[in-house]
Amino acid sequence: MPRIKQYLDYVEDLRSLSIKDIKRYLKPNTHSDNGVLTYYRGGERTGSIGIESQIFDNEGTIILSYKYRQELNIRYEIQLISKPSNLGKGIVWYFVCPKTNKICRTLHLKDGYYYHRSAFPELYYENQVLSKNWRKVQKAMEIELSEKVWEEYFKKHRKKSYRGIPTKKESKLSQIIQIKEEYIPDLSILNFIK
Repeated sequence: MPRIKQYLDYVEDLRSLSIKDIKRYLKPNTHSDNGVLTYYRGGERTGSIGIESQIFDNEGTIILSYKYRQELNIRYEIQLISKPSNLGKGIVWYFVCPKTNKICRTLHLKDGYYYHRSAFPELYYENQVLSKNWRKVQKAMEIELSEKVWEEYFKKHRKKSYRGIPTKKESKLSQIIQIKEEYIPDLSILNFIK
């Protein structure tokens, strides 16, 4: 029987590199060799990455150079491609993951390299490991603690329907309030205290 891992790795805990982070280096037909991206956590600097970029009209490359865990110097290249925006204005840039060749907008740092999240099969989002009951508790608590939901619901001139059909906002608010009202906590999990 396989052993279940006690401490799971979550996507939210990993350092990530997003297209938003390097947007200033993505001007077509340019070359940049002195970019620096700095990471902060709690107001304290936790690391930095050197970025070199060579961008053409529809594709390009960035070279990342950084020190992993203060001991390993890493330098490698990541391909970039662009596609026309679905709005018809401009282009949208994407990374091509060096390991999986998947197109994505965010890469995650694990084991020293930035890859697409599918390159790490043991990586989860926090909500993926929560039980169904706990997700309901979490959702109900978010709703309970959020005054914004009630403020929005009781807004004076809120548009509830258009031509007799409930608006998307009205449907969403009704659904959230229904979740809150229907939630009955399963207290059987507290029986172990007795």
